[in-house]
Amino acid sequence: VSQRLLDDQLVQLCEKSSAKKLWKGAFYVPTEIQWIATEYGAIRTTQDKGRYAHKAIDIANTPKSVIWAPQDGKVVLKERYAYSGNTVVVDHGHGILSLFYHLDSFDDSLEVGQAIKKGNPLGKLGKTGYASGYHLHWEMRINNTAVDPMQWTKQLLT
Repeated sequence: VSQRLLDDQLVQLCEKSSAKKLWKGAFYVPTEIQWIATEYGAIRTTQDKGRYAHKAIDIANTPKSVIWAPQDGKVVLKERYAYSGNTVVVDHGHGILSLFYHLDSFDDSLEVGQAIKKGNPLGKLGKTGYASGYHLHWEMRINNTAVDPMQWTKQLLT
C-alpha cells in the first residue's frame, strides 16, 4: 500500500480525531532508547523524496523489543505499507496522533477501534518497509502537523 494512501488516511484520521482528550500527564517513550538513530528535524536526502526534514525520531533498540502505547488513546490504524512497513496509529483525542512505523509484527490483541492504555503493547520493533536496520520511527502529529514527540514526554504544565 502506497505512502500517498497513508498520507491521505492520516489527514482523515486527524479530522475524525476524538473531540475528547483521552490522556492525562506526560507521554512515555514507547521503547527503551539505546540511542537515537535520527533526531527530530534532521535533514535527509533520498532518491525518492530529495532533501527533506525528518519529522519524527528514530529510536534504536534491541531487535523485536516490545513497543508500548506512550499514552491512553484509541487504535485507529493497523496496516502494512510499502514505505512505513507495519504501521500503527493511536488517536489520543484533540487531533493528536502517535505513529509507529517499521514494526516487525503487531501485538496479537491489537485491533482497530479498541481503546488502549498507556503501556499496552502495540507490536515489536522491526525493520519492515523502507528501513535499513531495526528501529522505531515514532512520530506525533497535532491536526496533521508533525511535532517532536520527545517534547511530550516531559511533564507539561496544564
